[in-house]
Amino acid sequence: MNTPNKRVGRPRAYTPEALEAKFEEYAEWAKANPRYSNKVLADGSVIPVPYERPLTLVGFCVFADIVENTFREYEKQDEFLSVCARVRANRIRSVGGCYV
Repeated sequence: MNTPNKRVGRPRAYTPEALEAKFEEYAEWAKANPRYSNKVLADGSVIPVPYERPLTLVGFCVFADIVENTFREYEKQDEFLSVCARVRANRIRSVGGCYV
């Protein structure tokens, strides 16, 4: 017999505050670990050129050790609404307005 106050199913991996903290950690990690592209110079030598790693939803989910569907389920819950909106806004801004 289920009572209205009893939760059913697996416990959540994150609270809204913990998810926001994890996103901040992901953003700092992405900034500290740029991607590299090789540039060929006129003399034929190749040098690595760093560029900023874009923040993506898939990248965040991998970093947070959750699946994308879990993030989408969080978005449906009122207590996660603001943090999920912030994650999406920062992600879109980091890739120049493109939706990734």
